[in-house]
Amino acid sequence: MTGDWRGIVKRYGTALAALALFAGFAATADNFLALGNLLGIAKQISIIAILAAGFALALTAAELDLSFANVASLAAVAAGLLVQQGHAPALALAVAAGLAAVLLGMTMFEPGHPNIPGTLMGALTIGMLSSGLVLLGAPYYVVAA
Repeated sequence: MTGDWRGIVKRYGTALAALALFAGFAATADNFLALGNLLGIAKQISIIAILAAGFALALTAAELDLSFANVASLAAVAAGLLVQQGHAPALALAVAAGLAAVLLGMTMFEPGHPNIPGTLMGALTIGMLSSGLVLLGAPYYVVAA
């Protein structure tokens, strides 16, 4: 019986903890279950959820690439620069996605095998590019007016 409980906690522990937190907040905060609050929470976690889905795909394919955060940062800077210059947000999104795909593709030499040098070089290059764009005045994020 003890082994069954430990197996459940080991397998579903994170989901159970998130469910317990949700139930705790719902029971103690008056407006926690309000539609506006739940939509605000969904907006705040959406970017992290998208990055987590991409990282999960990379892990599933056995290609661990730690430079995805730098790629996301550079793509955000590039998209922000395009939106600031008056281009359509759809174009900015397409350019950011294409930039991210090309840069991540350049760090993989042989799919399915860890590529530490490619990941490090990709992370360093992307970090330098995004830092340079920010220093040149590109916005790091876009705030809706």
